[in-house]
Amino acid sequence: MPQLLKRFITVTFILLYLMLLYFFGNNYFMIITIYIIVLISFYEWINLQSNSKFQTLVFFGLLLLIHYFNSLNMYYISLLSSFFWIYLMLYMLINSERLKYFLKNNNNWIGFIIFSILFLHLINLSPNNTPLSINNNLSDNKFYFFLLIYLITVIDTSAYIVGKSFGKHKIVTNISPNKTLEGYIGSYILSLIFFIIFFNMNNMIWTNTDLILLSLFILFAFSGDLFISLIKRGYNVKDTSNILPGHGGLLDRLDSYLPSLPLFYLWFMT
Repeated sequence: MPQLLKRFITVTFILLYLMLLYFFGNNYFMIITIYIIVLISFYEWINLQSNSKFQTLVFFGLLLLIHYFNSLNMYYISLLSSFFWIYLMLYMLINSERLKYFLKNNNNWIGFIIFSILFLHLINLSPNNTPLSINNNLSDNKFYFFLLIYLITVIDTSAYIVGKSFGKHKIVTNISPNKTLEGYIGSYILSLIFFIIFFNMNNMIWTNTDLILLSLFILFAFSGDLFISLIKRGYNVKDTSNILPGHGGLLDRLDSYLPSLPLFYLWFMT
């Protein structure tokens, strides 16, 4: 089957699933979806090195504990998570080879941290300052999930299209040789435009603060892409798996979400 057809079928399936989730998904359906996404992503991470299903089972147990005893202050968790990612991003830019070596030698516990953070934010993606009369179930706050997906999709797609069409100046060849300055700038400009259009169409108020946070969000998303590219170069693989025909692994599609999700939480949930 041609690669382009595989990509089209995979995208169509994902869109259909998201539509079902948005229009018919209840709280349990959304929770199960989050568990599946995080567990598959963690397995792909671990499988790059050890191919251990046991560690995935242990991680599943950890997720159950986190979910059951979910009394953490997500504001501070998001702040700490954002600083964690800022540290990794700076380290990646300053000394990518050393970070690559460190990650390969500490693959397991770094994976536990990264995907626990991902799970915590997804399972708590509902505003914590809503009136008591409004439910804080995930299914009652689907808008935020789809706003997150919308923003990341616009950022990734525009960077790809602009980079392919006009990209000439490489910026991080030692990590991802295909990333260009033109792609990043084009993605930034188009994301700002689509953000303003989206908010105006939905009669939502935006401020200059939102544009500043969006700028940081774009930078975080871009860095997440670079981070997973660094990991794949460390293991000499093109994709984290082949679970999504034509696209690679689930982790290949979630890379931009990893660092940007804590910032998204601070932006919209607090």
